[in-house]
Amino acid sequence: MGLSKRTKKTARPVTGICEPWAVSQALDLHGPLYGGPAMTGVLLDGLHLSRDDDVIEFWPGRGGTARKVLPLLPRSYRGITPDQGSADRLNRSLRTHPNLRVLLTRAQTEGAYTGFQPGRAESTGLPDDSASVILGENLLTPLGPFRVRAVVREAVRLLPPGGRFGVHELCLVPNPSWNESLDAARADEIRADLDERAGEGLFPRTESQWRAAIEEAGLVVTATRSGPVEPPTLRQLARGLGLRGFMGSLGRMARNAGAARHLRGLSYCLARHRADLGAIVVIAERPLIGDLLLPDR
Repeated sequence: MGLSKRTKKTARPVTGICEPWAVSQALDLHGPLYGGPAMTGVLLDGLHLSRDDDVIEFWPGRGGTARKVLPLLPRSYRGITPDQGSADRLNRSLRTHPNLRVLLTRAQTEGAYTGFQPGRAESTGLPDDSASVILGENLLTPLGPFRVRAVVREAVRLLPPGGRFGVHELCLVPNPSWNESLDAARADEIRADLDERAGEGLFPRTESQWRAAIEEAGLVVTATRSGPVEPPTLRQLARGLGLRGFMGSLGRMARNAGAARHLRGLSYCLARHRADLGAIVVIAERPLIGDLLLPDR
C-alpha cells in the first residue's frame, strides 16, 4: 500500500501519559492476551499484512506479536516501547531472527526503519503517514476514555487514508436477558473486582462501546470478532517467553510480590467472570474521503 501525503497536523496536548498496564511493566511481560494466541492470529489475519505495509506496534511487550509479524515480511516494522531499556532488550532479543535480517537489509536499501524505540502511544513524535498498519494487544483496555481517544487520534495522524488499525482487547459480554440498568450494574461489579484483585487500570467495554470509542476518535470500524477469555497461566507464560525469559519473570515475581499478586488476581477475575467477559479484536480504517475526527469536548 502506498503512503499518501497530507497536510501536517499540530499535535494537541494530552493530560497524563498513556502507559501499558502497570503490572506488565513491573514484571516485564506483555500485557495479557485475553483471547490467547488464537485471537492474535485473528488480529493479524484481519489486518491483511503484506510486503508493502509499514507496520507500527504500540507496546510490543516481550516481542511475541512482533515474531509473528516478521515472517510476513512487511516493508518495515517499528515497535513503540514505554522506555529505552525495553527497546534495547527487544532489539537484542530479535537480532538473530532471520526475517528481521531481511527487513534490516531492506531498510538499508529503502530507508524504512525496522526495530524498537521508546515513545508514547498518544504522542509518538513520528511524522504523519508513518504507517499503513498500526496494531496493539491490551493497548486500550488499561486506559480511560480520554486516553483511549488520545491514542486512537495519534493512530489517525500516523495513518494515511485507507490505513488499518487493529487491537485485541478485553470485552464485556452483556447477558441478553438483562436490561440496560442490569448490564451497567454488572459491568460496574466486574470493573470493581478487577480494580481490587488485578490492580487499578483495566477498563473492559462492550463491543458497541469499543466500536464507539474508536469511531469517535476518527476511524471507521470495518470488522469485529469476539472469542472466549483465556486466563493467563504459568504454562502459557513459559510457552510464550521461552525458558530463559520465563525464569527471569519468575525472579521478578519473587522480587515484586504486589505485581505478582495482581497478575494472579487478574487470572482469578477472568476465570470468575468468564461468562461476562470475552476477548475482542477490532479492525478499523482511516476513511478514504474526508476526515471523521470529531471536535474535542
